[in-house]
Amino acid sequence: MPYPIGHSLFAWTAGTLLRRRSLSIDERGKALWWSLLAVSPDFDFLLAWITHDYDIHRTATHSLITALFVGMLLAIIEFRSFNWKHGLFYGALIGSHGVLDWATTRFNGSGPELFWPITTKRFAFAKWAMPEFSLPGTPPAWHPVLELVEICVVEILVFLPIFLLVTLAFWYWRQRQTTPIRLQNS
Repeated sequence: MPYPIGHSLFAWTAGTLLRRRSLSIDERGKALWWSLLAVSPDFDFLLAWITHDYDIHRTATHSLITALFVGMLLAIIEFRSFNWKHGLFYGALIGSHGVLDWATTRFNGSGPELFWPITTKRFAFAKWAMPEFSLPGTPPAWHPVLELVEICVVEILVFLPIFLLVTLAFWYWRQRQTTPIRLQNS
């Protein structure tokens, strides 16, 4: 199950691919906005914590249908008109959360409800999950902290190279587009 680092890096990569250009230094606010959109489905933890009903997690907020609806709504609010391109873009960023959870969940009973409200079936890819490591000899009180650090390190090792490769590819492509071709005289 990815944590905010993995969801954010995935959103930055998806945003870069969908926009067909990498983020500039001046676009840090967009990167934070994309991260917030990609992490937002996990805000259902707050409701689960308040109600003590942890079965709420990965239900409506992780649905692709909800992601599309919320993405369109956010685009309408932001642009004060129906902007379907930005709505689809925002919906894709929000939906990436459910897809990433689906791709890294092994057991069908714990995956996200990708097609809520049509069905409450939970989906899991069941082939691959984020690797887990353990450090022998650590005190039990440290296990939750070490587990969080381990997961974040694994996410950085998995998703950062992908993001950097996509960014580098777009940078290289733009350099090739703007570099004039020089013909040599013989």
